[in-house]
Amino acid sequence: MAVVEVRDLKKTYKLGKITVEALRGVTVDIKQGDFVTFAGPSGSGKTTLLNLIGGLDDITEGEILLDGRKINDLGQGRLSEIRLQKIGFIFQQYNLIPVLTAYENIEYPLLLQGVGDAERRSRIEAALKEVNIGELSSRRPNDMSGGQQQRVAIARALAIRPKIVLADEPTANLDSKNSESLIDLMREINGRDGVTFIFSTHDQMVMGKSKRLLYLKDGRIEKEEKRP
Repeated sequence: MAVVEVRDLKKTYKLGKITVEALRGVTVDIKQGDFVTFAGPSGSGKTTLLNLIGGLDDITEGEILLDGRKINDLGQGRLSEIRLQKIGFIFQQYNLIPVLTAYENIEYPLLLQGVGDAERRSRIEAALKEVNIGELSSRRPNDMSGGQQQRVAIARALAIRPKIVLADEPTANLDSKNSESLIDLMREINGRDGVTFIFSTHDQMVMGKSKRLLYLKDGRIEKEEKRP
């Protein structure tokens, strides 16, 4: 069964008197344990597609199902709950809270989930160890490199134990060494724990490490490639 089902998805934006068609009828199924990349040039619709799958934007036409449940008609409260319980987000700009330490940034969504003290501490320590930044737990984002901040963002996404991780251009601000290390880490987690990873990128290295590669052009899926 598909964990994400996208059916004839369309998204338009109004820019003054101009209507921009960001997505023009995208249909795709993503199964549990997939390691999928949506690739394409700027303006192809890949980030828009991720935002819609994550419930961060409104659908114009079509539908998206998560775990067989249609999200189109859900209110913001229910969408927020689904995001909190099932979806980990990794953003190009990290989106860490500047005044919180690495530990506290990872802890924040767990507090929202209502995870108890002992379980919360266990998950945070495990997540920090997973991404090899245990020694940075008391540092704030401004005292970390871009690669370190992205590792905190990955740890935060994993600590909630999501079914799906959505990663929008996660290597865009990193050097090639850090980029490859982080993608290799996510592939390891994908293979070991069955977490579904969905990327948007134009990074050739990320594309090369993807199990499914879907090319978007002008708001449509142009072709798909499958790899081992």
